[in-house]
Order: sequence, then C-alpha cells, then structure tokens
Amino acid sequence: MTPVPLDVATTRSRLRADRERLRAWLQSHHQYQPPCLLFESRYLCVWLQRWSHWLHLRGHRGLARLMYHLNLMLTGADLPPQSDIGGGWLVTAPVALTVCGKAGSNFTIGALAGLGGEMSSSEDRGAGPGLPVLGDNVTIGTHGGVLGAVRIGNDVSIAPGCVVRKDVADGSVVEAIGPRVRVSARPS
Repeated sequence: MTPVPLDVATTRSRLRADRERLRAWLQSHHQYQPPCLLFESRYLCVWLQRWSHWLHLRGHRGLARLMYHLNLMLTGADLPPQSDIGGGWLVTAPVALTVCGKAGSNFTIGALAGLGGEMSSSEDRGAGPGLPVLGDNVTIGTHGGVLGAVRIGNDVSIAPGCVVRKDVADGSVVEAIGPRVRVSARPS
C-alpha cells in the first residue's frame, strides 16, 4: 500500500473500482443488478463513506460526520470518515457492518463483520493509534473481525467467525478451531 494523496480524481477512481468489483460479484452470484448501482445498499454505503472520508481530510468535519450518520441511517453500516480503504472495496451486506481502520485495495468484508479498535480523539487522521491496518486483497468472512492495533498482510483470508487480535503474515489463511466434543464420565 503506497500512500496516495486523496483528491477528487483518486476518490472517483476508487469508486469506479468499487462499482466494477460489485458488478462482477453480483453477476457471479446470479443476483439482480439494478440499472443504477447507487440504489444498491452495498454500493451506497461505500459511496457515502468515500465522500465522507474526502470531506474529513479537507477539514469539513461537520459535513463528513453528517454523511457518516446518513450512511448509518440509510444502510446500517458504521463506516466512520477516518477510515481509509483502497479501491475495489466490496461489501457483501452493509447492515451491522463496522469498518474503522485502514485497508488496501480489493478489500472484501462479509455480513456482520468488522474491524476496529481503540480510537483516540487527538489522532484524527488516517488509521490512528490502536486501529488495524490491512494490506491488499484481504477478505474478512461473515461474523469475522480484526480488533486492535493489528497489521494484516497482503492476500490474507479470514474465515467466517474468526476474530484476529495478532499480526498476520502475507498469504495467510486464518481459520476457526473446529468444535470439540467433550465426553463426560457417566455416573454409575
């Protein structure tokens, strides 16, 4: 992930990548594709967060916060303006989704998943202290999460139901431990 100055052109190119990735995902899952993807809640939450983040970086904190609350009311997604996500962001279901941190391009997040941690009010730019930083091509499955000041490498897949609280190396797959059956001694 290379830091890119966020201007209008960069924001629009990220939105274009988000839109194309969502179109491909909808087609691969044989789901209805509306004529205008802005009416699709999966894309609307990303669109609102992108412009909220842009306003936040320009110092328009009140307007950025207003867009954040609008996003929360319309889509149910908790996507603060401080979060910085690269292009190609795919949200599979926005309701009860939380993304507070920094992620690279082609970030995919499942339903009821999230990332976040401790947010300091004094650190109002970028990921901030205590927030996760994800590399490119990271996937977080349904009910999965990343908590705290964690660094996740590139090409990492976090399985559904897994919560990550430690750094993860590039190319890793994080899986949950399977259920264990305990056999208790029967009283005679």
